[in-house]
Amino acid sequence: MNKLALLFVSLFILSSFSPAAPPVNKLQAKTFLNRTSKVIISAQNALKNGKIYTGDFVLAVRHQRWAKKQYALNNFDKAIYHSGRARALALKAIRANKGPAPLEATLNPQERAEVGKGPSSSELDDSVSKDNSHNQKDADLVDTQLDLTVQ
Repeated sequence: MNKLALLFVSLFILSSFSPAAPPVNKLQAKTFLNRTSKVIISAQNALKNGKIYTGDFVLAVRHQRWAKKQYALNNFDKAIYHSGRARALALKAIRANKGPAPLEATLNPQERAEVGKGPSSSELDDSVSKDNSHNQKDADLVDTQLDLTVQ
């Protein structure tokens, strides 16, 4: 009887663990980054019109550039995390400038799940602070051609 009870308890414990989420693949990462790129371009246009500079836009660009580097290094999970942070910051810049948010600004359920398993915003901000672009301001990038799309 004890062996049978132990077997049931063991099966119950093992069944309560869900398998780890599969890693993000290259196509998922590319799609995510390119959707974020559209949001950042919308934020750039909103800043051109509204001229309210909060620092969120330049930080969004820094995160997206970092995400693009991670993508090139095949670090797709890191690319998604930084691109998700970039998208959130770009949306803040759009709202501050009373611009229209593009459809891509909203995370779809799959994207939400991918970003949700990542580091906190402050951890992501700390890692991107190593990019040596911390002296840039929003105004420095308003009229700059941004190359943020992944091919």
